[in-house]
Amino acid sequence: ILFPFLSDYASRLYGIELHDKFKEVRDMLQKEGIRADLLKGDIMELPVKENTFDVIVCLSLLEHLMPDMLQDALLQMKKAVRKNGFLIIGFPGENIITRMIFSLFYKDHDKNVHISNHQLIMEAIRKNFILKKTINYPWVFGNRLSLYYTCLCEL
Repeated sequence: ILFPFLSDYASRLYGIELHDKFKEVRDMLQKEGIRADLLKGDIMELPVKENTFDVIVCLSLLEHLMPDMLQDALLQMKKAVRKNGFLIIGFPGENIITRMIFSLFYKDHDKNVHISNHQLIMEAIRKNFILKKTINYPWVFGNRLSLYYTCLCEL
């Protein structure tokens, strides 16, 4: 979903994933006319050199990490982005609304799905980056009851 949009703005796209389904992903992207370099990797040890990317987009990943892993994951992204680069980081909020929604879809949500909450993630982001802008969805709920947060960060 995101790659077709990003391909309109980027001369080169990379995707880093834990899974081994690169052929299936590459085939889907080719059907859309999108060329991307797909790499197997882990956020805790990105398989790229320092200062590789102009922009890093990290969506719905950090909430799955243990709180003590957030700092290292963000440092990996910090190393991989160029000096004047940006990071776009998205993650779900944790509040009464999201707990209710996730409990409907995930039987063991509180135990296994979202380990780090949005407050811990925001705290870690602020320690590592200049937070240029935060958008919460839907905005009508205000910051405390947001379902999802997206942060624009720079070094």
